[in-house]
Amino acid sequence: MKHERLLFLILLIFITSCGSDDEPEVLKSSEKQLVEFAVSDAKGTIDENMKTVTIRLTESIDIKQVRPAITISKGATVFPESGEAVDLSHPVTYTVTAEDASRQEYTVTAQVLPFDFRINSISTTKARADQIFYINGTFSDDPELMGVYLTAGETRTACRIGVYTPSLMRVAIDKNMAAGLYDLTVVYYGKEEIAITYPDPVEITDLVPSVSFLSAYTLDAATDALFITGKNFKLQKEEQANVRFSERGSTETAGNEIYLPGNVYSFGDLDIIHIGNLKELGEKAYTCTVFIDGVMADYSNILYFEKDPKRPEIQSVSNLNPSEGERITLTGSGFGYSSYILFYAQVIEGLDLYLPIYQITESIYRLTNGKEYLQFNMPKVGDITKYKVKVSYYSIDSDFSEIITVQ
Repeated sequence: MKHERLLFLILLIFITSCGSDDEPEVLKSSEKQLVEFAVSDAKGTIDENMKTVTIRLTESIDIKQVRPAITISKGATVFPESGEAVDLSHPVTYTVTAEDASRQEYTVTAQVLPFDFRINSISTTKARADQIFYINGTFSDDPELMGVYLTAGETRTACRIGVYTPSLMRVAIDKNMAAGLYDLTVVYYGKEEIAITYPDPVEITDLVPSVSFLSAYTLDAATDALFITGKNFKLQKEEQANVRFSERGSTETAGNEIYLPGNVYSFGDLDIIHIGNLKELGEKAYTCTVFIDGVMADYSNILYFEKDPKRPEIQSVSNLNPSEGERITLTGSGFGYSSYILFYAQVIEGLDLYLPIYQITESIYRLTNGKEYLQFNMPKVGDITKYKVKVSYYSIDSDFSEIITVQ
């Protein structure tokens, strides 16, 4: 009987020990992160290294009685709890407790502004020194209280603010900015200095789309085509350039913009955008901006669209077979002292399209016995020998001349 009891005890101990091996102890999570802190539509900026949260609130909110919505790590708890009323007129400490009872404190500070300070977008994240770009957001009614800076390390360079509204700033980059990556920061100088940094860096580089000249600045949208000559228009991601036409007379361009695609042709270090259909633009004035693979060109141009604008007329060319540098005289009408001459050529083999590759902005104008003359020295661009020219006066271009062949 004693042997049977001893055997039973040994068997019970064996079964108990086996059962404990089959049911391992469950590990409790040590995660205790404050993931999001929001009051109404405002979201706080969380610095995980410093364990701080900064939230910007407008004066319309009673910061002594706010009920933040808080998101934390799964399985953790927070005190004060999410939705619990707190007084953010002074810093408040929130404690996040993990499943394993470990804790992490976050200090929350509110910044109170008279407006909903934010950056919504910027017109480009790649630009050259001295370039203009635009910042869209919500800013102070007083431009004197706003500042825009490009920052790299400890160096902060101010940008010049030009046209200004509380929702749109026109900003010029300093002409001496060195190439590199910079943080874009907008600062409000109110009762305290409050800064917002755009999430994407701005690259300063010479390799941005650069506009040299346009085929005309006053066109008939029903019949004309538009050519834009410049550099760095070569596409890497998209099949066509995008040209934005923003209706003039409105600082708020949303809803007043038309984007038209353009084919890009290259000749040496020149690139030419061709937009063949402008009918959608009607008879209005626009600011024209080029985008290549989403990157904005260095500056914009103002274009006017009119029905049947009065054009200059080329009636004759003094020599259709000149030598390079030889003086050429154009006879016609509608010329003037500020006329300039555009040279078009078939630079793409197999393409029956003349593209503008050169312009002369200084020519000699004469009016004799009721006849108008323009004189210039015939250029030669690369290996091109055959050209058609147009005269532009008051930004309106003429029809083509006859073909001029350089000997």
